[in-house]
Amino acid sequence: LLSSITNVINQSKLKLVFGSNSSFYYQMIGKLNNAHLKVIDLVHAYNPPFEVSNVHFKDVFHKINIRIFVNEPSLEKMQSFYQSNLPAIDSSQFKLIYNSAFNENTEPIKSSDKLLNSVFKIVFVARNSPEKRPRIAFEVAKRLTDKYSGMYQFYMIGDFDSYKTNYNSKNITIISNLRDADEIIELYQAAHCL
Repeated sequence: LLSSITNVINQSKLKLVFGSNSSFYYQMIGKLNNAHLKVIDLVHAYNPPFEVSNVHFKDVFHKINIRIFVNEPSLEKMQSFYQSNLPAIDSSQFKLIYNSAFNENTEPIKSSDKLLNSVFKIVFVARNSPEKRPRIAFEVAKRLTDKYSGMYQFYMIGDFDSYKTNYNSKNITIISNLRDADEIIELYQAAHCL
């Protein structure tokens, strides 16, 4: 698979590859030989000593053009790691792009008066993957709405169609493919808890 993918990329006119810190991605980068190809790496969290323990990374760090970080602590820790362990690499390749559905032109979400004696609204936003633990969120929602009927309303935002059979109810609303910023803001403003 690795050889097939790298062969296709090397023979194509692609200008960019984008991936996230994984051994497969770093192995692939090591086999790329297109000098005009821009390589971008997304770092969700600083997990030391990933760069040291990952045998494939040490051979490819010089091929990464941009490393995107989604929060300042990870960026700062990685800069410190580079200064101590990879001083030849210029950390100006590091870019901070906050992990957010909004951008700098989006108006801040204003808080609204929420009565705690009304239905308590909880919004859960994630992708459907094991590390986000959606099953736990859905099970908490189910138990609370079963035990305290009418007191809680859950809005589960993400690719959760597979949960609709067991969890969709009048108190648990599954919202897939939500991309409208106004709808997202409205749900966030109505929520007591995110």
